[in-house]
Amino acid sequence: MTNPTRSTKRQVTKTVDEIASEMEDIFSSDNDKHKFTEWPGTDSLERVIYGYFSEFVLFVAERVKERHLDTSGWQMVLPSRLTDYKPSDSNTTERLDVSLFLEDMHKEAAALKESDYADMFAIVEVKRRDSPAEINNALSQLFCYSQNIYINQLNRRFLWGLTIWGSHVCAEVMVHDKVLVSSTMDIRKAEGRKQLVSLLVH
Repeated sequence: MTNPTRSTKRQVTKTVDEIASEMEDIFSSDNDKHKFTEWPGTDSLERVIYGYFSEFVLFVAERVKERHLDTSGWQMVLPSRLTDYKPSDSNTTERLDVSLFLEDMHKEAAALKESDYADMFAIVEVKRRDSPAEINNALSQLFCYSQNIYINQLNRRFLWGLTIWGSHVCAEVMVHDKVLVSSTMDIRKAEGRKQLVSLLVH
């Protein structure tokens, strides 16, 4: 959202609290419907984590839409239907793990067919394990891919990215002369899950 007022800030806080609470009810139950509850596993394959993360994002998007369908200024963050893929407008051979897009609230809260750099909101790089080498590798790949967004979106002043290693998530904001990295969100813990919910709602 842009230029949030006190009213919208209260709406955001209320929405985050409600979605996080609903999510914790799911994590504390034996609900097999939501596979993202298996995400905090210790050694999931990267391609499995793609699915867990995408479902997590869709869960948040669906709840945001339920609450703010007719609220001005709100958009949903949605994942691409494709994972581990090469965007059609890429001039390199690199393959993206997951990509995120912004969508109008009146559209379906579902994974998108769109997958090009020209429409992309953020890139997600996934690694299987939490180690210094994997973290550095994930960041290096994210920075490399980000160049393609700048090439295809000349009006972008900064870029969002997410790095995931196992059950840990960090958000990155990339500007022309620096990269800002968030604290780690641990999906094994309720606090970490709520932080990720908050990021997606905001």
